Amino acid sequence: MEYFSPFLHKELSVPVADTQFTCILDTGFFYPDRIPYEPHMHMEYEVHLAINEPLQIELSDSDCIVTLPCGYAYIIPPFCYHNIVQNEMQSQLLKQTFRLKISKIPQDIGIKTAEPYASCCKLFQRSAQCKDHTGLLYYPEAAGLLEHIRCELSLEHTGSQDMAESYMRIFLVGLIRVLEGSEETIWKEDLQNNNLLNTYPLSKTDSRSARETKILLFMDNSYMEPITEAQLASHLNLSTRQTSRLFTEYFGMTFKEKLTEVRLNHACKLLSRTNLSTEEIAYRVGYNAPSAFFVAFRRYFHMTPISWRKSK
Repeated sequence: MEYFSPFLHKELSVPVADTQFTCILDTGFFYPDRIPYEPHMHMEYEVHLAINEPLQIELSDSDCIVTLPCGYAYIIPPFCYHNIVQNEMQSQLLKQTFRLKISKIPQDIGIKTAEPYASCCKLFQRSAQCKDHTGLLYYPEAAGLLEHIRCELSLEHTGSQDMAESYMRIFLVGLIRVLEGSEETIWKEDLQNNNLLNTYPLSKTDSRSARETKILLFMDNSYMEPITEAQLASHLNLSTRQTSRLFTEYFGMTFKEKLTEVRLNHACKLLSRTNLSTEEIAYRVGYNAPSAFFVAFRRYFHMTPISWRKSK
């Protein structure tokens, strides 16, 4: 199977409660660097996410430009002409998009729930009607989930399709909960504070394994961004000095060294599972310049990314 084929087009049919989501994954999903600057529209909803830089979307119908920051999602309604605004100041803009059709599962095979198809449709319609910044949805987990889907769809291993559908189901449930803004969701406080881990702050009684899990969760969700040790300390409700001591105690390395390890491990997954260029992978795993990625990779593995890929 050739990954990122020019003709690559996949559909994932994912049930959530009594609603069937058909996710159309094509150029906009598999080629994050291909930017549609010309106005266009679709017959389905389209979900947009900014990966490495803020994304500006022009909505022709309302003569409005929406700025989509990293970590946020935005839903374009069906038959709405839109395009990405070209900005010469951007280095290499990357985005994730896919289209979404919503249908009702027939009653005889559907599962009766307290959140029926009609409610789900209203959530998407209400969001799509917000044709300005009020429609922004803070969903920091989204980019990581979609990256898992992209990697799974590049594999020929048994169960890859099932894994991709499972990740998509998690993504969709998360998106619905963000749309709901329900107090019952773990995203409630995160949406208000832009904080991934405020819902689960570290306490003095946390075990070492719990602390390690929270640190690794933060890094695994944020390695694509220019995160700092001070940001992690804030998320953990600790001082920078306390956080630094935890890294030495738990991992035997500094925050910067651990972040490099996490980024390079994800880079190896992309090198072995996809046909992405090494430059593209560098941007995907959080490096602003491919040269910095090459230096870090060679220092860690004692070979270049291309040599590592060939050895596998």
